[in-house]
Amino acid sequence: MLTGAVALLYSCGSGDGEADAYGNFEVDEITVSAMVPGEIMALEIKEGDHLEKGQRIGWIDTTDLHLQRLEVEANIGLIKSQYAAIAAQIEVLQSNKKILLTEIDRTTKLLASNAATTKNMDDLNGQLHVVNKQIASIETQNPSVIGQLNIARAKLEQINEKCVKSIITNPIDGIVLDKIMRQHELAGPGMPIYTIADLSVMEFRAYLAGNQLSRVKLGDTVVVKVDGEDGDLIPFEGRIKWISDQAEFTPKIIQTKEERVDMVYAIKVDVLNDGTLKMGMPGELYFSATSDADSK
Repeated sequence: MLTGAVALLYSCGSGDGEADAYGNFEVDEITVSAMVPGEIMALEIKEGDHLEKGQRIGWIDTTDLHLQRLEVEANIGLIKSQYAAIAAQIEVLQSNKKILLTEIDRTTKLLASNAATTKNMDDLNGQLHVVNKQIASIETQNPSVIGQLNIARAKLEQINEKCVKSIITNPIDGIVLDKIMRQHELAGPGMPIYTIADLSVMEFRAYLAGNQLSRVKLGDTVVVKVDGEDGDLIPFEGRIKWISDQAEFTPKIIQTKEERVDMVYAIKVDVLNDGTLKMGMPGELYFSATSDADSK
């Protein structure tokens, strides 16, 4: 049975019972690939499975990453201990400096009352100078140690990110079309694991002759019919989402209203799928009532 809207569109087609264009149904396939190298330890999918976006469906071995993380964490601990040792040395020198400054202040007062000699003051100033130079020398090690620590932390973040990427996560709601790799196979970065597509909306690709372009525009509602049981045609409502602005030679697999059309324009129509429509299925396109009326 035709729905009211679809029935109206169909009855207001080209008027001669023939389709305005012919084409086939397609889908935008997404190939899910490995992001890190390693053995696929789990892959819990099969062709035809419906997967949800964000669903975890497997993981790649992370043993090497775990060992790398242990090494980096140990290195970070060593660097932190070096930084702590430097801080401790500076703290001791700062304490010595504070004592010297107190002694210099006391000697200055004694010198004013002739209770101390200038040699005492010179010795103290000399010691203060040495301590300042020692502090400055040790402080120059800080940037190097901090730099090593930042590099090690960045490397740890990279390892953690790779661990996250070792989990195979499904990117969209859809149906598994092809399972390319299997459990225990060795994957490499960029190697395809499976393909998936959202089949709830199918894309009908058809071709129009140049003299038909004035009858359609983006957003137009059209009817796409496919073969049903006993030779009946099943109608589906669709909406034009793309019209090519460049002509191309007629594809060999596409028929047109005319016996031969050298140059045609491709269009794409989104059609809601109730499960009837399949990839590669042929169909017939009928212009909507609005487009037909505009052409008169």
